[in-house]
Order: sequence, then structure tokens, then C-alpha cells
Amino acid sequence: VLQGQPSDTVLTEDARTLAINEDGTVAKSGSKTADDHYDSMASMIADLKQYKEECDKGKKTPVVVIAGDRQVKWERVMQVWNSVKTAGITQISFQVDESGKPTPDEAPAK
Repeated sequence: VLQGQPSDTVLTEDARTLAINEDGTVAKSGSKTADDHYDSMASMIADLKQYKEECDKGKKTPVVVIAGDRQVKWERVMQVWNSVKTAGITQISFQVDESGKPTPDEAPAK
């Protein structure tokens, strides 16, 4: 019987979060508006490669968190995941909002 080994703990304080929106667009890490997203997978990969280089110079482990809710298509999550791997980043985490409910700033005005 094979037993899994506990994974190493990786600090995520400097992690890049890629939020996949319901329409499939990928918001840039730290973006403040819905318009601040990657225009293409190539631009996302280039940005992630630069992030990895910065981490390598600072002797830090690059970490990416892929976030989305249940409305996001699985195929899109896999495309983003593959792009992160293409950028050379292996520490990838997933964050899922299962509620599918809008956050307070997304809720419709009453």
C-alpha cells in the first residue's frame, strides 16, 4: 500500500493569485478592477516568467494560487494551470469559492 507523504509547507505571502472569472478572463494578481486582466495566455506566461526570475534572484520559491468559483469551466482552470507550468512554476495551489455567491462589493444594489 502506497501512502502519501506530507507536502512541504511553502509560504504563500508573496504568491501570485490568478483569479479566473466566470467569463474565462484571468485577473492579474492584485488587480483592483475587472478590466485589469491578461489579454492572452502568452502575456500571462511572460508575466509569470518574470515573477519566477524575481523569486529566483531573491532565493524565494515562486508560488501561484489559481482561484475561481464553481461557475468557472474546468477546461479553463486546466489551461491556466498548464500556463503556470509552462512559465516554470511548480508550486501551484487552488482556491475555490464553492458558494458561487457574489462578494459584498459584487452584490447588486438594492
